[in-house]
Amino acid sequence: MVKLFLFPILALPAVAHADQFLLTDVTYTHSVETTRDSHYRVSPLPGTPRNWRSPVDYTRGTIQVTAEVLTKPSNADTVLWICFEATPTYDCTIGPVYKTPKVMTWTDKGMLGRTNRIDWTRGVGKVAMILKDKAGKKVAPESVGADYAAQFMPTMLRVTITVSSAGDGGVVARDASAAPDARPDVRLDVAPNARPDAAAREAAAAVEAGLSEPDPELPTGTAPTSTASSGGCSMARGPSGGLGVLLALLILLRSRGRLHGQRTVQGGRQ
Repeated sequence: MVKLFLFPILALPAVAHADQFLLTDVTYTHSVETTRDSHYRVSPLPGTPRNWRSPVDYTRGTIQVTAEVLTKPSNADTVLWICFEATPTYDCTIGPVYKTPKVMTWTDKGMLGRTNRIDWTRGVGKVAMILKDKAGKKVAPESVGADYAAQFMPTMLRVTITVSSAGDGGVVARDASAAPDARPDVRLDVAPNARPDAAAREAAAAVEAGLSEPDPELPTGTAPTSTASSGGCSMARGPSGGLGVLLALLILLRSRGRLHGQRTVQGGRQ
């Protein structure tokens, strides 16, 4: 007789669903005529909360940026900075270096938790898109000269920003009709206080030491720790948590039942 072993059903962990909102969805041309000091500013979309800490606390969540580079005048190394202008100052999330038109997606897991730069109870006033070169210089002609700026502007971009509270980190669905041929090919997880390179870190150290004034879009911090995924998609890694344990127990029961049956048959033959 095959003995049945009964095990208590393991409780599966509950999935926490995030509150989220679409902060920005804008398609524009970043040019000398449309920007000032390489800044293109927009207001938050309707539905953006005035208080980011109550009743939903977004400071424990993430910011996800999708930047679709639709046109670009050259293959010069370019970096897109997204800065939230608020009270008492600002803070920024920084994308990867790119050379050609493409779609980039990155998730900043630390910016909302930095409370020394922005009073999140007062929300965000403006969102600034800033083009810089790899060294962190703003590529406005008044800063770097017309010839150098022409390597970066005009360029057409579509930028969407989703803010999610702590939870599953889902992203608000959006219409991609502005770039029907776009395919995501870059995805980064941006560490808190992400910085583009060593030059920017040295500039931050000088500011902290009182040797220079801070750039209005240059948050202080450490170098980024980024991981890129092929195709911009995350791969499923199979069952986890309580579900995986339950499946393992079921496999063990079946194995024991088969083994008991084999022993019974062998005993009858003897």
